[in-house]
Amino acid sequence: MKCLWRGNRPYEWSKQVVCIAAFVSVSLPSAAAHACSATETQVYKSAKTVWCVENSVVAQYGTFPQEFFPYGDDVVDELALLFNVPPQGVYTFEASKPSGGAHTGSECCGLGVTVTGDAFYNTAYGVHGFWGYLLSLHETINDWTGQVSSGWPTDFWADHVSAFPNAMDWHIMETLGTQNGNMNLLMASVAQKARFYPGGDTADPRVQMFDQIFALPGYGYQGLSRVFGFIEGDKVHWDALGVPNPDVKRTEYVMAYLSLGAGKPVTTIMQQAHVGDGTPDGAGDPGYVVSEADIDAIATAHCSIRAAGAQGSDETADEQALRSGSYMNVTAKGKCGAGCPAECGCQSSTDLCVAPWLADPTGSGGGAAASSTSTGPASSTSSGASGGSGTGGNGGHGGHGNGGHGGHGGHGNGNGGHGHGGKHASSGCGSRPAGDSGPLSMLAPWAVVALALGGVRRRRR
Repeated sequence: MKCLWRGNRPYEWSKQVVCIAAFVSVSLPSAAAHACSATETQVYKSAKTVWCVENSVVAQYGTFPQEFFPYGDDVVDELALLFNVPPQGVYTFEASKPSGGAHTGSECCGLGVTVTGDAFYNTAYGVHGFWGYLLSLHETINDWTGQVSSGWPTDFWADHVSAFPNAMDWHIMETLGTQNGNMNLLMASVAQKARFYPGGDTADPRVQMFDQIFALPGYGYQGLSRVFGFIEGDKVHWDALGVPNPDVKRTEYVMAYLSLGAGKPVTTIMQQAHVGDGTPDGAGDPGYVVSEADIDAIATAHCSIRAAGAQGSDETADEQALRSGSYMNVTAKGKCGAGCPAECGCQSSTDLCVAPWLADPTGSGGGAAASSTSTGPASSTSSGASGGSGTGGNGGHGGHGNGGHGGHGGHGNGNGGHGHGGKHASSGCGSRPAGDSGPLSMLAPWAVVALALGGVRRRRR
């Protein structure tokens, strides 16, 4: 998907975003060409990234801001760590002719993203280069999401409603800003969070939903990394489930894997944000109601297959059933004890490895992940009690998390592409720009910095 901003000039941010759908699925990025176009200049190259800048951008706005070069390298490192997926080559950040938009895929060089060139020079929400930081990160998140799986649900994750990438932008800007002592980036993180919360210009409970999941005990970056690892380990691709997008089954699968990352169902959190509760998404997609029983069955199918395979059974047919959306046909009977994976648990009455929330309270047969801490501006802390030791397995859940998360600019997944004659896929849309009249414009600069620093902690790696 391509995002364009309506207005008489680029970055008339108070105007409405227009999102033009291209494809709703994501393919793996192609190998990079590593060469800028004839009308561009390569202004930076490292072992990780190349920056290509349209010559007319420099002629109009001046020397390209060099602070974005290490930022691009850091973004690639951070996403490779978060998604547990290495970059597929040198990544190109292309600053194109001003178009008011951004999309995945560099127009010159394959693997990378294209961002309207004036984004790197503007000031929004009191932050210089705000849209340059946001859009380049935002579209890179889309590339990595598509490498985990194609076809994320369009009604809350990507494209029609892009709550997940919207919910990651400020977290990552905060993390990188803290690590590098970059006050401007920390201020961008605070501003981005405020956009999606009450009083912001793009308030969206589905973005807040992902922040609530992120804040669960033991979740954070580590929880997301676990979830992506489960999906990749099971070789599940949402577009192979045999259903449209969006669809209730697709959402139930995503909910099941997100719940495995938490060690408990996240269905209530998501339905409170009107995902899977029958409410239309507001972008033209009808509502539907998810089944907790189906979510339990999908998560248990994952646990049963993993355990049975580790215990010596041939689970080829069951694996195919899970991948094709026929989770109800999985017949695996993975047992408690050795082989029951840590994200699962033991149901002693049946001696079966099951979803952890269906297991014995002690968590026998499997254990939850260790704790993590993730703190956002104006956060509050909450601690989760540690679980008891398991019989024949690992202990239960431990950890704590600090609350306070915010909104983010987002896009969905997609390859193929267009927009201003663009040649590459763009991925969903959800980062509606707005002017400096948002809630942060009411704060003095020192107050914004105080918000950014209040409670920011370096992420555990």
